[in-house]
Amino acid sequence: MATITVALDWALNPNHIGLVLAQQRGYFAAEGVDVDVLPAEEARGPVEMLREGAADLAYAFAGTVMLRQAAGEPFVAVAAVGQRHLSSLAVLAGSGIARPRDLAGKRYASFGHPALERAVITAMLRHDGATDTAFDLTVTRFASVDGLVNGDFDCLWIYDAIEGVEAQAEGIALTTFAPGDYGIPNYYAPILFAHEALLADPAKRDAARRAMTAIRRGYLAAIADPDAAFAHLNVNTLPVGSWLFTSSAATEQSLRMLSQKWQTDDWGRQQLDAWQGFAQFLWQNGALGPIPAPDYQRYFTNDLLG
Repeated sequence: MATITVALDWALNPNHIGLVLAQQRGYFAAEGVDVDVLPAEEARGPVEMLREGAADLAYAFAGTVMLRQAAGEPFVAVAAVGQRHLSSLAVLAGSGIARPRDLAGKRYASFGHPALERAVITAMLRHDGATDTAFDLTVTRFASVDGLVNGDFDCLWIYDAIEGVEAQAEGIALTTFAPGDYGIPNYYAPILFAHEALLADPAKRDAARRAMTAIRRGYLAAIADPDAAFAHLNVNTLPVGSWLFTSSAATEQSLRMLSQKWQTDDWGRQQLDAWQGFAQFLWQNGALGPIPAPDYQRYFTNDLLG
């Protein structure tokens, strides 16, 4: 049986539910493919895992592919898990930060793409009328809401249905600012991506296509019946690591939120205009470096989705 390895971008959580259900319900076996799942690592991210051949597919967000292609690396998105990013900049509700322009001079915890993050946050501050757009940025790969509570930084970028739900479950009140409300184009998040070498290898390509069929089936099952997905989810028998949420109520709430937002018809399929808007914003704001206008079509393929 062919084997495909999938690298996670974070601790297992409802953003990965299609992968989890495909494992637990035998969807991979039904497609004749064995799938190994690699946990997120502190020192090595999904890009490094794909680059080194440790993984065949990995989770990330659209900006990862844009940045790597700008650096000359042939990574390509093979599925859009989420059609919209559903993310926000978050601060503690009692921090005195009431709107994006209040972030000037504050400390921001980066998730590892500082040029991209600086471009987005600076644009949000300007959109909100800030005359001073300077802020401190520190790369903290696994920054969490606990860092806000502990005073390690003043702001971080969260998934609303993941860290946002986790904070609510823990009784931590947040104030959030959605990038889309401050002039930032939409982008896909999460995505599954691969190295172009995988697509050029007929055997690997076929195995990846069968794995994606099973993963798609898992996401569609969660979208169609999040209650059943939650009821049958056994976090004690997950293939790697531990489940992000310690609260079952938070898991259920997150699954419900995401199932209402994920695309139900033709899950995973990507469109050129969805890639172009955010990439053009990054390029125009210098986050992709001194390159010619990006070739947006190269960012993605739908070929593994059938």
